[in-house]
Amino acid sequence: MIARRTAAPPGCDRSGTRLSCPAYRARYGTAAEGTPLPVVVRRDGQELTLNATVHFVTVTETKIAPDPNASAKALRIRNGIARGETAGG
Repeated sequence: MIARRTAAPPGCDRSGTRLSCPAYRARYGTAAEGTPLPVVVRRDGQELTLNATVHFVTVTETKIAPDPNASAKALRIRNGIARGETAGG
């Protein structure tokens, strides 16, 4: 069986591969790890409840942004790293 990407559930937002659900966080955000989590799915036109448990993971995002106050030397170094360029040859 191949998993298919579906539309985000009501009240949730899909951004790339991440799914953000404020209602889920409000309900389960302070729950203990392992709290029962019923998941209702529709299969062959019938609703089926699957029993899952709450599991938390830490998500770390790293972003790189240019320093708007960088010196001319810092700009040359950054451009050299980013573009593979060297000044003068």
